[in-house]
Amino acid sequence: MRYVIYLLASMLLSFYVLASDYKELNWDQLIPEAELEVMKQLSPLLTNPHKPLDPNANIRDDINNAMEQISDPDIQGVMNSINVRPELNNQTVSIPGFVVPIETNDENAITEFFLVPYFGACIHVPPPPPNQIIFVQYNKGLQVKEIWMPFEIKGVLFTEMIENDTAISAYTFLADDVSEYKE
Repeated sequence: MRYVIYLLASMLLSFYVLASDYKELNWDQLIPEAELEVMKQLSPLLTNPHKPLDPNANIRDDINNAMEQISDPDIQGVMNSINVRPELNNQTVSIPGFVVPIETNDENAITEFFLVPYFGACIHVPPPPPNQIIFVQYNKGLQVKEIWMPFEIKGVLFTEMIENDTAISAYTFLADDVSEYKE
């Protein structure tokens, strides 16, 4: 039922939203301020909105090395955080990231996926915190030629947690448009 409500809200909003009306978000803007400060200690890559979009970045090694060097007890809490920025709920936004497919339609187009800040997230260890994973519904379906390429997602963001066998996401997104990300 919630998907029907989100779908209707998204359809109504899409009639009124122009391309310039999407607020551009970076991944660090999804993290509550106090947790962002802790993450900045962990790794500059986690708070840099552009470096994680490099499919060749070896962010997993950077995270593991940083976690070995920092003995702060808050790190584990932040790395598993489902805390969100409530002011982002029901906002029309765009954000770049990488696709982790969940569901496809009859044409093999991806209709549900997780959007993550770096390539390989949710497949390799460690995954990003749940507040760095966005569950996306895209009813038009996304045909992906190269899964390691970043995409820009535009639509309505909600602060709702979704959990499945692959990951937990603290945000849900109804996508109006998905396109290859160009810096």
